[in-house]
Amino acid sequence: MKKFSKKTFKRKLHALWSLYIRTRDNFTCQWCGKQCEKGACDAHHIIPKGRCGNVGRYDIRNGMTLCSPCHLWKSKSNYVEFARFVEKWLKNRGINYNTLSQQYRGAIIKDNHEWYESKSKTLQEMLGELNKQDLF
Repeated sequence: MKKFSKKTFKRKLHALWSLYIRTRDNFTCQWCGKQCEKGACDAHHIIPKGRCGNVGRYDIRNGMTLCSPCHLWKSKSNYVEFARFVEKWLKNRGINYNTLSQQYRGAIIKDNHEWYESKSKTLQEMLGELNKQDLF
């Protein structure tokens, strides 16, 4: 049996999470509205990975699609405008930024092999359901 590697599982889960977010958003930048080529858009963590831990890192509520230029631009320049946009974007989906952020604070999980397998299976099933929908 292969040894459990947290790094490998994190990489795989992030790839699944990212694909789910981009598919859900129809590969369209939520900031500028530009339709992206499949490799030219990023899944952006609304609550930064360092603040949301593994609980928020793979939570589909904590992601939005941004084209690469917007992903770079928003993080380096007009952050206040982007923060207002994100708050409105979340509100339109029935999510409160502060509530979401607080849900991640202090949430402790046992990020072991079983947890990663379970989370991976859930994301794969959700992605499969998204792909069955007539999104395009």
